[in-house]
Amino acid sequence: MLRILLLAVVVLSSSQRDVVAQQCVGDCDADGRVTVNELILGVNLALSASPDLARCRAFDDGGGRVTIQLLVAAVANALDGCASADPCADLPYVESFDAPTDGAPWPAPWVAIGDSVDVAEIRGGRTRLRPLADPTYSLARMYADVRTLDVEVVFRVRFEDLSTQGVGFYVRQNGGYLTDTNPPGEGYSVFIEGFRGFDGIGVWLERDGEEIPIEIDRSLSLQSDTDYLVRFRVTQANPTATRLQARIWPDGALEPLTWNLDELDQTPSLQNTPGGLAIDSWSNRRTPSTIEAHTLVDAIEVRCLSPLDPLSPRS
Repeated sequence: MLRILLLAVVVLSSSQRDVVAQQCVGDCDADGRVTVNELILGVNLALSASPDLARCRAFDDGGGRVTIQLLVAAVANALDGCASADPCADLPYVESFDAPTDGAPWPAPWVAIGDSVDVAEIRGGRTRLRPLADPTYSLARMYADVRTLDVEVVFRVRFEDLSTQGVGFYVRQNGGYLTDTNPPGEGYSVFIEGFRGFDGIGVWLERDGEEIPIEIDRSLSLQSDTDYLVRFRVTQANPTATRLQARIWPDGALEPLTWNLDELDQTPSLQNTPGGLAIDSWSNRRTPSTIEAHTLVDAIEVRCLSPLDPLSPRS
């Protein structure tokens, strides 16, 4: 049965290869090629009533299934090689948000996702973002389809009411919003916060729509209505782990030489997985309360680190 199905996939692929996207479907170990053993694994996963996709995320259609279309694409990749989309094609990305008039919308490609945004505008040469109050999770998210993989980001951030707020900046983000979208949100972020009784900077991940802290530095002393610069570096350390580094310092001061955080993460679905940018504005205020304070972000620079080309120090 296995040989018959595999043969059928090969035959199908010969006639459909022109219409199947040449992404690296089937490349389980992210080495840039699809082997016969990986094809056999994909077929076995397709035949399983409950496939263990942790064995190969490269066969997941986003809904926990292995489809015939994915098997066809995997065979095409085995025959022709994996298409290597340039991870730096959209970079560098620089945005100062210098709108000619106050109240202008965020420029393309930024869009609101998740029906969570109350205010998203440009005022005084920087973005203002405010979430709608929610009974459980008040979070506004803006997304930009700017391809990122190994990148370094620098941006400026300000809080109108730090004691109730947090700001997240995502890379490798898949365009999802928590568990409200299909697929759910995923990506890596740096998160600056002051609403939980400490001022901190953390590196986080979103997996299957759940935001999870990897590590947090709780030793900071931040203030509202004060500008800070943040540097966030994300690099694929090896095929199964990503390195996340972050630091923060007052705008106008010299940039520190050391990182506040330097961590490794091995979440399978986020390894070697490109995605876009996202900016989150969090509030700890819930309905029936209203949210009045905004978070402000501007002076964004995103540089590709493939090959290593770090941004110059900022002060």
